[in-house]
Amino acid sequence: DDTYRVRVIDECDPISSETTAALKNGNENPLQHAEGLGLWIAQWIVDAVGAALQFERRPDGEGNVVTLVFDRISSGR
Repeated sequence: DDTYRVRVIDECDPISSETTAALKNGNENPLQHAEGLGLWIAQWIVDAVGAALQFERRPDGEGNVVTLVFDRISSGR
């Protein structure tokens, strides 16, 4: 595979659509804002390196899965 994935799995309430929309838009306003700094840090990291951030619920519905997807970089050897 040409990608690396870092998954963070929790046991928290669902991440709201307002939060994911604010992160995708790159800004917040009183009606659309993200909850906490951690997801913003993850978004800034993926933005800086051209990666992707994905949000899902755990298959059992008891938490979230946030995945950072990075392209593999060739070592040139």
